[in-house]
Amino acid sequence: MDKLDAYSRKPMSRPLLAWTVAFFLFFGRAIDPCEAAKSEPAPALKVSQVTDLGVLGSPPKIHSRDGGYSVWLDDRSVWVFGDTLFNGKINQDPDFHSNSWSWTQDRDASDGIGPFAQSYDPDGRPSVLLPFTDEELAFNNAHGGDNCDLPPCGVRWALWPGAVVADPARKRMLFFYEKIYIEPGDLKFTVFGKSLVAWENAEQAPERVRFNPGHGHPTLMFPRGDFGFGDAAVVMGPSLYVYGCNLQGNQLPCRVARVELGHALETRSWETWTDGGQWCKDLNKGQQIFNGNEILSVSYNPYLDRFLAVYSQPMSTSVMFRTALRPEGPWSSPVEAFKARAPANKIGWVYDALEHPEYAQDNGRVVYITYSRQTSASAFEIRLVSIRIERID
Repeated sequence: MDKLDAYSRKPMSRPLLAWTVAFFLFFGRAIDPCEAAKSEPAPALKVSQVTDLGVLGSPPKIHSRDGGYSVWLDDRSVWVFGDTLFNGKINQDPDFHSNSWSWTQDRDASDGIGPFAQSYDPDGRPSVLLPFTDEELAFNNAHGGDNCDLPPCGVRWALWPGAVVADPARKRMLFFYEKIYIEPGDLKFTVFGKSLVAWENAEQAPERVRFNPGHGHPTLMFPRGDFGFGDAAVVMGPSLYVYGCNLQGNQLPCRVARVELGHALETRSWETWTDGGQWCKDLNKGQQIFNGNEILSVSYNPYLDRFLAVYSQPMSTSVMFRTALRPEGPWSSPVEAFKARAPANKIGWVYDALEHPEYAQDNGRVVYITYSRQTSASAFEIRLVSIRIERID
């Protein structure tokens, strides 16, 4: 077993990043009790029924994972996950990827979702979704473990998945991700940027695009220092709307950008919504449209005839809804959809609630949401919840 495998036997890391975000949100500023009332319209829905449908199933050898963005393309629902522990072939010990994916042909979520299929490497281990570049892999191998060949020891790169959307006209999916630099110890993370890949075969890992050849991180579409997008995405007609909720100071402001779906890989084709109520090519001039979380979903809900945003309230077990008539808003004040089951750890909140609009029923009156909760020091479960909503006119 190489040094990277040996180092990767550490517990999942994304919850600690969520803890970092929540720490700054809570301790970095005074809470303004009037903040939610600032010129935000009322939400266009209320919740009438919440049903916990239990734990989402996993393919063989998957021990636990978090995240879980999904999209339907052709004959299957494709899911992308973050930190993933699995039982490897060698001594059946747990092993680790910072990302993975599965798919299912189940169209009805009312009795749960699954079974899930999974791609496996020749050694029997589940395949990684986003492979490291040669440079990233060499770095992780050189610095992995407590007694590495090249100090600092124990540092590594991780690739965490973001939103995924279908592009059936081009027979592909578009998949966002972020590149994270992780150091040993708690709360030591640096986001180096976000990016996008075109995924043409759900049974094979996508190839990462080099947007900036010669740059220190050539695969990043939105390098560190720029406002990145990819935390949520929704397609409307020919346009792709993409949201980014980057931690800035002590807040998580969400902004939105758009691009024609067929030109999504061309940075020059993107534009963002600004304070002046216009779309602008300078992506760093985007307007904050609401406070959310770094993991969220946005979909068009036919029953509401509005867009629906779903996210976990930071430092809470509350899962929140917001609504808007247009992707750029104005977005409503938040309404609590339900309280998730508290994790069995010291953190005590959830961070990755996501809607799966391909499973919505009754024209969107019933929606399905997942979230992960920690059940032990190195184990997670993903729970599935159905929500029945009522429109408020």
